[in-house]
Amino acid sequence: MRWGYVVTALPSVTLVNGSDPATLAAGFTAAIAAIVALGGQSITAVDLAGAGDGYSFTIRIEYAPSANVVPVLSGPAAAPPASLSGSVYMATGPEALAAQRAQTMPAVLTPPLGVVGVEVAGASQGARVCALELIGIAVIPPP
Repeated sequence: MRWGYVVTALPSVTLVNGSDPATLAAGFTAAIAAIVALGGQSITAVDLAGAGDGYSFTIRIEYAPSANVVPVLSGPAAAPPASLSGSVYMATGPEALAAQRAQTMPAVLTPPLGVVGVEVAGASQGARVCALELIGIAVIPPP
């Protein structure tokens, strides 16, 4: 998932691996906190990759200096979210994944928080499906 902008410097990448939702969610939260602690960085992309036979999923977090993030669109998709957290859930198929989401995600998000992206990936042989729902504050740059 990349929002509506280009990055004019080579971004850095952090990877988080795990085979269960709690491990992935904790790793994602820790990685975001580490990037924020660097200061002056913007999250530029978040992707979820499918699992192999071991059912391990990978979250890729890309970030770059904020000065090198240039909007190419207008509106909420034009800039990286001002804050970002993730909810991870897994199941054995689409219907079970929807039920797991209903148990994991809050029914209502209080503004300015909102869902700013969703990534879904499957494991080999269709044995498992994983979703990463990104919650953040969308930034609308001045026109």
